[in-house]
Amino acid sequence: MKMKLFATTLVFVLASTITLPVFAAPQTPADCQRIYSGNDEAIRACIDRLSQ
Repeated sequence: MKMKLFATTLVFVLASTITLPVFAAPQTPADCQRIYSGNDEAIRACIDRLSQ
């Protein structure tokens, strides 16, 4: 039973470590361009938020 709990916890920690950076806010203008590619208004707004 303890091994099953340990394995479940390990899988949860691994999955969290992999997926959490996806939800991080953009840090650089390049991040804004990558996330909002094709939407010039959203890119400009994102870069403006970084400047503040």
